[in-house]
Amino acid sequence: MAVFLRRFRRHTSGIVGFVIVLLICLAVLSAPVLTRGVDPLAVNLAVSAQRPSLEYPLGTDEMGRDLLTRVIAGAPISLSIAVVGVLLALIPGVWIGLLAGYYEGRLGAWLMRSIDALVAFPRILLAMVIISIMGTGISQLMLAIGLSSIPIFARVMFVTVQTVRHRDFVQAAAALGARDRWILWRHILPNAFAPILVQASLGIATSLQIAAGLSFLGLGPPPPSPEWGAIIDGGRTLIRQQPMVIIAPGLAIAMTVLGFNLLGDGLRDTLDPRLKR
Repeated sequence: MAVFLRRFRRHTSGIVGFVIVLLICLAVLSAPVLTRGVDPLAVNLAVSAQRPSLEYPLGTDEMGRDLLTRVIAGAPISLSIAVVGVLLALIPGVWIGLLAGYYEGRLGAWLMRSIDALVAFPRILLAMVIISIMGTGISQLMLAIGLSSIPIFARVMFVTVQTVRHRDFVQAAAALGARDRWILWRHILPNAFAPILVQASLGIATSLQIAAGLSFLGLGPPPPSPEWGAIIDGGRTLIRQQPMVIIAPGLAIAMTVLGFNLLGDGLRDTLDPRLKR
């Protein structure tokens, strides 16, 4: 851990990403305080589509709701959709890749051909198909992102296991009579942890983009949810009159994606000794 921290501190972009992610997490945890007690769902048509002012720092949306309050209140929703979606994909994806990479017989070949068929589909298209079957909503969006992300984690795990299983310490454990379960848990899985951790960080960024895109298309949480993609969808007709309705949630998405991407790059460069600076 000390070696990891020492290497990570020298990675500038990784530190920047970590700071951005930390600030976003703090904003999520303190959302009730930052919203100043203002209801993000309160409608006031008398002040609809107002430009930024002292009373409304980012202006108001098409229904007269405080835009700053809605963007802050939408942070826990958008981030939880992305994080839960990645967690739902992590466990099955890791196990599929682990089994397919270790058992190189018909089981491994069948599993990976199925994964390759799913990887051929764009993730957002696959998520749209899943949502069209299950319906719209936050839970459905989380599940759609999770199911569409399983092939990515399975492929990363498969490639990693293929590399690790031929190393000397794994071959020695097998020669000494260690069972497959012991080899998988004690030798292969710990050594495959780093690529999965990096992919999880990058996957949160991608999942956030997919969730926002689906919400913009009307396949996410129904109105008046303050999810960032839904805010952009509701305010697209006001892009000339009140452009902050598009800019504010768009910047929130961009900064969050940037933070997780930089953090993922930093973790990759730090955990992979071949990329040691």
